Amino acid sequence: MKIVKGNDLTDTMIFEVYQRTDASIMKGAELSIAFLDRCSRPEFEKIRDFLNYCASHYPEKEFAELKIRLWNKNEHQFRSASFELLLHEMLLKSGCTLIPHPDMGNEKETKPEFLVTTSKDQKFILEAVCSSEFIQEKEGINLVKETIKDTLDALPHRNFRLILTEDGEPTSQPSGKKLRAEIHKWLDELDPDEIEEYEAKNLKEKIPIFEKEINGWHLRFRPMPIPRWLRGQSKLLISTGPLGSYFADGEKRIQNVINKKQEKYGDLKMPFVVSLNFRAFGYLPDEILNAYLENENRPSSRLSGLWFFDGIDPHNIASRSHALWRNPEAEYPLNDFFNFLPQLRIDEKGIHLDEGRSVHEILELPENWPK
Repeated sequence: MKIVKGNDLTDTMIFEVYQRTDASIMKGAELSIAFLDRCSRPEFEKIRDFLNYCASHYPEKEFAELKIRLWNKNEHQFRSASFELLLHEMLLKSGCTLIPHPDMGNEKETKPEFLVTTSKDQKFILEAVCSSEFIQEKEGINLVKETIKDTLDALPHRNFRLILTEDGEPTSQPSGKKLRAEIHKWLDELDPDEIEEYEAKNLKEKIPIFEKEINGWHLRFRPMPIPRWLRGQSKLLISTGPLGSYFADGEKRIQNVINKKQEKYGDLKMPFVVSLNFRAFGYLPDEILNAYLENENRPSSRLSGLWFFDGIDPHNIASRSHALWRNPEAEYPLNDFFNFLPQLRIDEKGIHLDEGRSVHEILELPENWPK
């Protein structure tokens, strides 16, 4: 695959080409698109070049709207738009032609993602959707929390990292620097070897906890000693992941999002495929299908197939899997063009996966990309 750089992409560039110097890790409150744009590490340069390459193939009339969504401050918009860009490139490389947001000539105001014509001259509608078992809190509240975490992480402690649990929501923006000063003063008084011994003897009740109530937000910090030979080298203070997230019922979310999509456009008079990109712990395509069919949930005959991805994002393309399930009761079934995709099939013994071309193979990327 030839990656085009520079002026060749001026009208359809997501990222400008210039020398970047910031190699620091992604901050909790930082948007994915902003991190991709600033990070100077070589693998992220490869991701930027690849996304620019994909954008150069996207219809120019539709690209402006796609780029706005990619740079939207709503993280879900970035995930959805980047997923659509990857789907477009995958089908393009598979010999298809695509029309984004086609006018279907019906009474519906909304438009599906793509009208696709395959190399076998079959037309079908592709609807793309991103979902997750993680539910983000209100974006404003989540941003407040992540800003505090970033402030704490900006000044690591020599001897400790912290495990943070939290309840409630802040009613206003707390002072991160003031909280950080209080935490460091507390940590300076602790003996890391003593706490390490408590952990080794499973005496967790002796490990001190720092608690703080800030504007309705209850925080609990537990010290985690850094191994002796690594002390003074930590680059972060907090050991937890993003704040402001919790788990939803993955099964219900999968069922709800597909059931809503399959009835969205009425009778399209052609095959209709829903492509679901589902982010979750432990959900591979066969498990996503199993979750969808749980409790006798069944697809509409309007739905020709489900094309599942297990949390694909621009940075993990080579490591994610995908698979297609054909609805045996579809009014408009899919033809053999789709045989190159991994296939999910069901019999009396359960769900089976037949191998096909991987995402990185279709996109002509190395197996360990972007390393």
